[in-house]
Amino acid sequence: MMVCLLYLFWLLRNAYTNKEYLILIRFAMQEPVFAQRFRSYLFCQLICETGKMAAYLVCYKETLMKFVLGIAFVLFSFGTLSAYADGDTAILQGFNDVKGRLLKKVTFLDSKGRNDVVLTHTGMYPSRPGEEGGTSNNEIHAYGYNTNGSQSTLVWQMHDFVHDCEASAEAEFSLDSPIITDLDENGLSEIWLTYYVGCRGDVSPIGMKILMYEGNKKYALRGETFVHADGMDMGGKYKADPSFAGANERFRSFADQLWQRDKRQ
Repeated sequence: MMVCLLYLFWLLRNAYTNKEYLILIRFAMQEPVFAQRFRSYLFCQLICETGKMAAYLVCYKETLMKFVLGIAFVLFSFGTLSAYADGDTAILQGFNDVKGRLLKKVTFLDSKGRNDVVLTHTGMYPSRPGEEGGTSNNEIHAYGYNTNGSQSTLVWQMHDFVHDCEASAEAEFSLDSPIITDLDENGLSEIWLTYYVGCRGDVSPIGMKILMYEGNKKYALRGETFVHADGMDMGGKYKADPSFAGANERFRSFADQLWQRDKRQ
């Protein structure tokens, strides 16, 4: 229906610039027979153009779907950013342990009931306020809560930071953290956090960590981001905590895939 309306508008708009349409309209205004022909002409053109549009949608449906999904993702992202902007403290009522400014809050359900993951940060700030040209700090926090009724219980938390950095103090989560999975299908969700932390003033690798929480169990990969500069490959490797040694194979596989995806910051 929308396509038809848009095409009809196009026809009327072109009536002012196209000689063929001007002749048809003039006759249509003077003789009933031409009015009928004009309506028939419009109808045939409408059917023809609608058919072309349908053929285009069939041929390029995959490309069109990707475009639509991309637009939806952008709109959703903007909505998320506006909902969870820095300083939005109302959404944190009941979470008394939270420090820093809100980045994101994610709520999900599993066998333990309702769960909330809260990500916060301080942003870069002077190590010693009032000191010009001094060093800087940056901190990030993450909290995992389980809610039973009206009572929220802190299950786990993490805190990482850069202090007294003479260059750029970097501490940030990946854009899609946290990722929620149930890879071992036991009804208890796994929560994955990827983040970067370090002090640097060039293109060298920076510290990178992937943490996973299942209940109060913690698993971790620690290493550096991958950088290709001056014809050389630098960083990109990680070391897994001993906790991964006896972990489910799906955990180890997913952790490696996540690292390979996110190591190029």
